[in-house]
Amino acid sequence: MTETAAARVRELNLYRRYFELVAAGQKTIEVRVKYPHLEDLAAGDSIRFRIKGTDETCDVLVKRVTEYKSFEELLDGEGPLNVNPASSREQQLANIRDIYPAEKEALGALAIEIELPQMVSRCRIAAPLSRSSGPGTTPTSTPPEARRSVTESTWLPKLDRRLPKGHIRRGTAPSCQR
Repeated sequence: MTETAAARVRELNLYRRYFELVAAGQKTIEVRVKYPHLEDLAAGDSIRFRIKGTDETCDVLVKRVTEYKSFEELLDGEGPLNVNPASSREQQLANIRDIYPAEKEALGALAIEIELPQMVSRCRIAAPLSRSSGPGTTPTSTPPEARRSVTESTWLPKLDRRLPKGHIRRGTAPSCQR
């Protein structure tokens, strides 16, 4: 996607446990350190969350960005249930501080209110690799023009629930990307 002044798309990594909460619409506040590359993040931007090391992505819309001096202040201001409905406030604070040490927290904490898009987006999924024709041959990937768009519901195994169309993107395997 092309980044424009009107609607920017940021790509951020997310641990699987948090990714699943975002994809299910249960996590509405994302916590980040105020790094320079996030200083101009604003309502109307989009974030594409990616589970590091996979091609699983989930696009969300940014509704609001609020800066806090500390993670503790952020949890008190936003409410721990919005950050992670599966953990207590104390456990969330410990988890956040495991991810971001004190020197990072000193940069400031961002509470990013997010929501899943209302419109159905089209996901791009690569067709499976072709089968090899015999021993010693290498499977070939399907060229990008042969990829198909998929709009049916996507199953998220750990949550055992169907998501609205287009919320999770599964792209090509890293070896198949352009």
